[in-house]
Amino acid sequence: MSNLYAAPSADMTSPFANSQTYLPKMFQLNGRIGRVRYLVYASVISIAMMVVLGVALAVLAKVVGFMVLIAIALIVWLPIFVILFFVLRRRLHDMGKSGWFALLQFIPLVNLGFFLWVLFGRGNEGSNQYGPAPAPNTRPLVIAAWLIPVAMVASMPSYMKFEDELVKKMMTPASSADIATQMEAAAADSDSVAGVGNEVGEEAAATDTAAQAEPKPAN
Repeated sequence: MSNLYAAPSADMTSPFANSQTYLPKMFQLNGRIGRVRYLVYASVISIAMMVVLGVALAVLAKVVGFMVLIAIALIVWLPIFVILFFVLRRRLHDMGKSGWFALLQFIPLVNLGFFLWVLFGRGNEGSNQYGPAPAPNTRPLVIAAWLIPVAMVASMPSYMKFEDELVKKMMTPASSADIATQMEAAAADSDSVAGVGNEVGEEAAATDTAAQAEPKPAN
């Protein structure tokens, strides 16, 4: 005789349990994101950071020293690094991996393979231990994922030129034009001092000549 109080043997799990998705946002601490969203989110945050940091350093290079600029760059970079870390953590969660795998980005050579794995690795289908799957990619996301890397590669020469000029400005306290102006001013000052010295010498020589030419009184 069957037990009337036994649990049913049929699978009562909802067929929609694994099909549940959520709509990710860029600045979230938890949740999962796929390859396309990771590429777009990380690129947008990195580009914004480079623009803000470059403009700030270019402005401050005129009024503060090199070491102060380095300290400001580190202070600005730290919160951006934390944000990028959480974006990477969400991508790892999409693949069912712990966020501690993000430490692999600090190991030379290993980090190259790690980022290729993050960019091209497939995420888990359906929900996993880190939450439901992200919603399907929209068309603007896919277009941005193609255009942003192309734009970054195209703008790299201009950015590197700007970076070189900024470093030169940070390392050199005065420009070559300022140095030339200072040298001309110093030369003019030395000429004026020499002229004053010549005039004083000529006046002294004239005084001595007049004193010698003046007749001495008879005894």
